[in-house]
Amino acid sequence: MILKKTMTTMSEMNLTTRTDSVRIEETALIEKASSAITVLTMLDGTEEKLEGKAENLLDLFCKKNGSSLKGRIDAAKYLVQAKTKFPVLIRERDYLIFFPLMGYETSQRNHWVNDSALVMITGIGREETELLFHTGLRLVIPYDIRMVRRQRELCERYRNALSGIVERN
Repeated sequence: MILKKTMTTMSEMNLTTRTDSVRIEETALIEKASSAITVLTMLDGTEEKLEGKAENLLDLFCKKNGSSLKGRIDAAKYLVQAKTKFPVLIRERDYLIFFPLMGYETSQRNHWVNDSALVMITGIGREETELLFHTGLRLVIPYDIRMVRRQRELCERYRNALSGIVERN
């Protein structure tokens, strides 16, 4: 199944405020649909629409695993020494990491991808990338493959830093 991700409009939403039933490890993509609506694309291809910001949802999942979003971003900033768009470690035990595409709150388009479930990326033209997840789910997102590749490389550097693997320059 290939889903093409575009911004979700307010008229096509059935909202829920319940996040306790959401299993973050079963989430392929988190999309900031608006300033107050977040859409989760699950690894089985279904979608969950939630009230609230994507960043608040990520913060909640980080806190459920012992830290905050800010703490996770600070750790990534320190360990990978990147300047922007840091990967976020949700859970240490299985290195559940999400990476952002575009800005955090400043961008109209804003997606967070579950790098831990991602198997392969393929560029489609200049402005789209297909994501293949371990469940067979394929999503086409409106970002150049170079941006996605860079974010995946940051995630790998982060995992290596957490594992004690030192990069040699």
